[in-house]
Amino acid sequence: MQSAALPPSRFTEQLLARNALDASRFRAWALAPGMGLGQRETWWGNLKPRPLLHEGVDLCCYFSPGGDLHLLPERLQVPAIYGGTVVKLLPDYLGTSVFLEHRMAEGVILTIFGHTLPRQGLALGQTLKAGEVFCAMAPRRASRTSPHAHLHLSLAWSPDPVAYEGLDWSNMGDGQRVRLLDPLPFLGAPWEETSLAALSSV
Repeated sequence: MQSAALPPSRFTEQLLARNALDASRFRAWALAPGMGLGQRETWWGNLKPRPLLHEGVDLCCYFSPGGDLHLLPERLQVPAIYGGTVVKLLPDYLGTSVFLEHRMAEGVILTIFGHTLPRQGLALGQTLKAGEVFCAMAPRRASRTSPHAHLHLSLAWSPDPVAYEGLDWSNMGDGQRVRLLDPLPFLGAPWEETSLAALSSV
């Protein structure tokens, strides 16, 4: 499955607009070590290695044109990347993970948004339009060792219909039901590396 098979994403543009954030003040997403797909390290707390490889990308901050780091506002309003159907709502350690299914000729694409507060009334089987706000980013826990509030985004593909019962974060990356894709090409915006020291200073 290639990213070229998917339509261009307006996710970042729509996210900025839905939250009244000035698009001219956004240069690129900022990613510290541990925030990307397949990485073992963590980017918060005691920095102990993850028990499993990271299943996606964590979005918590961005660079302005001058190079300053800016945190995303808590309770950030989150739009759907593509039109799709809500197929799973799964509690996670910061909120709820929302699974959206997008059926294509090449199979099934899932966009999975972790650490969210689903909007009131969001239910399985509900159809969403691209750009429609369906959840908010969960706030940071009141702990010095907890991570900044962030949106976890995973993308996955299967050539066949997916059995969602039992699919969770413990088996998402084993390749048995779905194949994880790097979310970075689907953000609709560039990204740049930052350091853990810079991240801890904002």
